[in-house]
Amino acid sequence: MAVCVVALAALAMVSCDGTTPTEPERPTPTPMVRPTPTPTPTPPVYPPGAPNGTAFENLQHVTQLEAASGQPGTLVHVEGICELDGRVTVGSGWAYNFFRTAPDLQATWFVWSDGRVQFYSFQPGLHGQTGSIEGSLVVDSPAAIQRALETGASAFAAIHPDAIVRVRYWYSFGHVTCDMQFFDRAYVDRCEPQVIIDAATGEVLSKALECIGGLVQRRRSAGGE
Repeated sequence: MAVCVVALAALAMVSCDGTTPTEPERPTPTPMVRPTPTPTPTPPVYPPGAPNGTAFENLQHVTQLEAASGQPGTLVHVEGICELDGRVTVGSGWAYNFFRTAPDLQATWFVWSDGRVQFYSFQPGLHGQTGSIEGSLVVDSPAAIQRALETGASAFAAIHPDAIVRVRYWYSFGHVTCDMQFFDRAYVDRCEPQVIIDAATGEVLSKALECIGGLVQRRRSAGGE
């Protein structure tokens, strides 16, 4: 039997046949592949509208934006929260809703109180309304609210001089209307008087002011007057 010699000084192992064993190959580590992050799309920036606007002051602007979209729709609804002077409340804005038929889609251009413009779209179209209201929009929000105050809402404003008003232009009562609902800013009172006028003529079509009498009576009972 052959004797294998171990050379301790050289710290090397010699095989029985005189050859030096080869160290097994170590696999090359696979470099870690980090996924490439998907960039978040930057929302488009639209030309700003007029800040602190009334319902109609940005109407032409958003109508032009809708026309330039490539699939313009029909204006069916305008809504916003505004002050008693008819101008949008700070931090809120006006929503201009268009109905698009291919496919059925509601496109909304929202103009914030600082003039910034944002675009949204979703299905289905708003309340199924597809008829244009644009040609009947004559009474802007300042004049509309003034009409409501003259109709009897001024008694509510006397109690809540910082009242805000939800203003909506849409088709109802067989007309294109301006529907105004008054709220106290702190939403303490449940009284929310409402006046609806014809958006073209200013004619009063409906009003619900009965709750104001209760507010006045409670104020008197509490010694507020």
